[in-house]
Amino acid sequence: MNAAVDAIRAVLVPFLIGTGAVLALLVLHVLVLHALREVAFRRRRRLLAIYRPLVAAAFHDDDVEAAVSSLRSIPPRHRPVVAALVLEPLRALKGSITDRARAAAQALGHVDKWEADLGERRWWIRAEAAHALGLVRHTGVVQRLIAALDDPYEEVRAAAVEALGRIGDPSAIPVLAARLSAQSRHQRVRIVDALQQFGWAAVSPLLAHADRHPEDAALVAELLASIEAPAAADRLREWCGHPDARVRASAVRALGAIGVDDRTYYHVLRALSDDAVDVRAAAAWTLGRSGRQDATPYLAPRLGDDWIVAAESARALRDLGGDGRRALEAAAALDGGELARQVLWESGAAGPA
Repeated sequence: MNAAVDAIRAVLVPFLIGTGAVLALLVLHVLVLHALREVAFRRRRRLLAIYRPLVAAAFHDDDVEAAVSSLRSIPPRHRPVVAALVLEPLRALKGSITDRARAAAQALGHVDKWEADLGERRWWIRAEAAHALGLVRHTGVVQRLIAALDDPYEEVRAAAVEALGRIGDPSAIPVLAARLSAQSRHQRVRIVDALQQFGWAAVSPLLAHADRHPEDAALVAELLASIEAPAAADRLREWCGHPDARVRASAVRALGAIGVDDRTYYHVLRALSDDAVDVRAAAAWTLGRSGRQDATPYLAPRLGDDWIVAAESARALRDLGGDGRRALEAAAALDGGELARQVLWESGAAGPA
């Protein structure tokens, strides 16, 4: 028995000692990492405090060249901190600040480095470079950013899409539009955001894309709505008769965003009697934005339609005012007029019965 105990002890004691030593080393490793990170954080904060006034001077002082010249003399190891400061305001600001930031970044060599980093082996460096070049709106890398749309890493593709939208070179519009069909849902959202930044310049390429890819017509109509481009009105009116209800609904809403003239008004009134609920709801929403009180006799009967159509119609009548408001009040006085009473109450015109 004693021999067995001694044998177990002979194995267990070294094991426990070894395990304790390993745990102690792990704890020490964590403490050292934490200490190094704290030192790095404090050092970066100190450098940010030193260089922030100099970068601000490059953005705002009259003598920009003198401010940039003072930044050229900084040690190379501090340049990543200055690059971060140059990019910081560009995440929210545009205009002359962008021009000055781009000039400062070029003078300090950051733009050249970011261009070189687009060919880096490490994907996160490529993504950061694309993002930075987009923030400074550097037009010289549009073709390389277009090539980055086919990068094997989604993070790089996403940064390239965002950068192309910020730079705003029209040559990128057809390339971005062509990728609407093939991308993942998250990437498609980024492409839509990028295309919206081009404004009216995107209309023709988007319509051409819809011709080549009819399955994207509804998405294109939504994009045209966000751009609010009158040049697309003729095509949108055509789509009011599209076989796909999604396209009809998106087209009607887009026309509401652009504005309802007499020709559009005719198509929207027809859409108010469409077989598809979503199309009728879109038509009611558009009529509410039109400001045309002569739409009241067409909207009032829709208060008894499917819920979404009835709700959009009630809000439209409220927004039209005058005759529309009186139609709501008449509906509220009837049995089953809860929706009308609710909308009137929400607008402060009356209390619910």
